[in-house]
Amino acid sequence: MSTAKGTKSLHLSDHSIIKGYDYVCYDPECVSDLFEKPASECVETFDQLRFSDWFDDANTALDYITKVKQNEKHKIVMVGSSMGGWITLAMAMKHPEMIKGIILIAPALNFMRPYYLDLYNKCTLDDQKSLDAGKTIIINSTQGEMPLHKKFVESSYEMEIDLRNPIKVDVPVRIIHGVQDDSVPYKNSITLMNSLASKDVDILYRKAGDHRMCGQEDLLLLSETLDKMITSLG
Repeated sequence: MSTAKGTKSLHLSDHSIIKGYDYVCYDPECVSDLFEKPASECVETFDQLRFSDWFDDANTALDYITKVKQNEKHKIVMVGSSMGGWITLAMAMKHPEMIKGIILIAPALNFMRPYYLDLYNKCTLDDQKSLDAGKTIIINSTQGEMPLHKKFVESSYEMEIDLRNPIKVDVPVRIIHGVQDDSVPYKNSITLMNSLASKDVDILYRKAGDHRMCGQEDLLLLSETLDKMITSLG
């Protein structure tokens, strides 16, 4: 999970200042807390959290942009990494008049079901019983200690994007994916490309790239991709 203080966000912020772009970044509720506090201190907040709240946060950020700018001609290019790719696609579907292009970095669509199942199967029997009873437990993940709650995962189901039918996004789409990604298989991006209604879709693979795509060459590819998209939008 990326935050506003993450490497990619800070890179885009600096790049936007140099290029004169307006740049807005937001943190999904509770995510920054998980990086800044012990997971045990986040349980109470996490218990009240629904997966859809993270999509609502994105809507709030978009509302902020339109209210501050109050300019019907402004063009929004939305960038989403991992889970943010899922949210970005949902926003592009919901606000086609507002979002004119999207850049997805290792997009993790509909990942919560398999992610939870994998974690559940790795839990002790006692932890599995706690999850089944609706309790929150603390697990060790690649991101560090994280709260895990069955209700939160189940709340993600209503936000899933149906990949069996064309995804109604008809704007330029650029997908950046590292071939060494051990969280989201890079071939998933081909499936996504084929599901998009847009004909203007490019996939940019980096053979040495991982899931985070935070190396210097990765960041350069991201900012160059953004520049090209903004230029093409005029």
